Amino acid sequence: MKIASVAEIKSQFSAFLKASEEGPVIVTRNGAPTAVLLAVKDEEELDRLVLAYTPRFRTMLDASRQQIREGLGVRHDVFWNDLEADVNDTPPGDEANPDDAHPGEHVGQADAAGTTNKSLTPIGNGLGLVLDQPLLERLHIDVNTQLEVTIEENGIVIRPIESDVQTRLVASAKRMMDIHHETFKKLAE
Repeated sequence: MKIASVAEIKSQFSAFLKASEEGPVIVTRNGAPTAVLLAVKDEEELDRLVLAYTPRFRTMLDASRQQIREGLGVRHDVFWNDLEADVNDTPPGDEANPDDAHPGEHVGQADAAGTTNKSLTPIGNGLGLVLDQPLLERLHIDVNTQLEVTIEENGIVIRPIESDVQTRLVASAKRMMDIHHETFKKLAE
């Protein structure tokens, strides 16, 4: 394991990248550790690393551990059905056909018809649409989410773009659960 300052990393990045193949390189700023440079050997290892630091997955894992401690565990099949439904933005057990939805129906704190009223806010030389936190949480949108804006005859539709990363994370989580289910059981005990 090597330790290097940000300045050293910047000036000798290739050398430290090579050194990370032998073990972690701790990056310091003003003497305090701030980052770790790790080599990744294959895509599966990258999946595990990214998954381990995904806040949403960590939150799910922490909540599951607490439920198991309280005797409220979830069966394996129920867990995966709920996760798949969450990824597809379908509430567990909801059999509604997504083709029945109207464009824009999912945007906003919707009333029974699935609509909401918003005003534009001046931002710089333009206008912005401010979305409330509960709506952002419901749609799993954060500052890093790419959005698709579609112009239609009578308005616009804004949707989060489904990314390959999300699909890969779910597949990786499933592989991890399948491979390490005994370890996760022991961790929960």
